[in-house]
Amino acid sequence: MNIDQVVQNGVNDIDVHLLTHLSKISAALAVAGEDDSVNFLVLSINDAEVKPLFSHKVPNVHFSSVQRLKFVSTDNQLLAISVATDQRVVLWRLAIHQSHMDVIKNYGTFNTIISDPSDMFLIKNTSEDSCCGVVVGIGLELFEFSKTLL
Repeated sequence: MNIDQVVQNGVNDIDVHLLTHLSKISAALAVAGEDDSVNFLVLSINDAEVKPLFSHKVPNVHFSSVQRLKFVSTDNQLLAISVATDQRVVLWRLAIHQSHMDVIKNYGTFNTIISDPSDMFLIKNTSEDSCCGVVVGIGLELFEFSKTLL
């Protein structure tokens, strides 16, 4: 299977989230690009093949290379968080339906103090309905998105 133009340049990160609410077995992919873009894809999975159902590419969402893009699942929605070398962390909300996907970009954004962010780790806090994480690069910073954003 070949999916053209997922990103224009290199792929820096991919995250996968299995979807259980669609009629067929499916997976959501989040792709972070060297070209400052992110791309969200939904794939149908069965015994014989994996095929793309639809995708939503958001070009130039950051001002530099997107280093990490991770999914965070809540009870009723799918979120993603991206970090780039522009020192911005962006929260995305995705609504995946049978025939299409709605992506709300820049649902929340903050600047990190970390120079050259290279990785990110996320923890979904179910008791308080919040998400916290760590951005690392030249240093380490903890962050939290409150339940008002989730």
